[in-house]
Amino acid sequence: MARDKLSAYIAEKLFYYTNNPKKRCTDGEGRCFYSGKSVGKKTKGCLIGSMFTPAQRVILDAKYKLKSLREITKQSKFTPNFIVNNLELMEYLQSFHDDSSNFTDKGLSYEGKYELESIIEEFELSRKYFMTILIS
Repeated sequence: MARDKLSAYIAEKLFYYTNNPKKRCTDGEGRCFYSGKSVGKKTKGCLIGSMFTPAQRVILDAKYKLKSLREITKQSKFTPNFIVNNLELMEYLQSFHDDSSNFTDKGLSYEGKYELESIIEEFELSRKYFMTILIS
């Protein structure tokens, strides 16, 4: 996936959560899950989970519960190629999304915006797609 297209895709997925942080798929202990069904929430799951089909999200939680994304990509036959090809970026995004200090009740925290800016710069993503998230 070209960097510009990947940037737009990630920004769209991330906006789903920054627009309403309650859609983040965490349990009472702060753990994040790939599927909303795993924690009884009507959500697409976690940020990385939203990049899989609903059925795949359930499998990820059941079979690979709390394993690293790197382990999942080695064991799962259905991980999308763009995740495999951008694994380090996806791991950073997963960590970013899982960290509750990056979010407030209304969107990204100051720390979250700073962290997202760092990810955009480090992985040479196209900043224009993230502006709505960064200025909110």
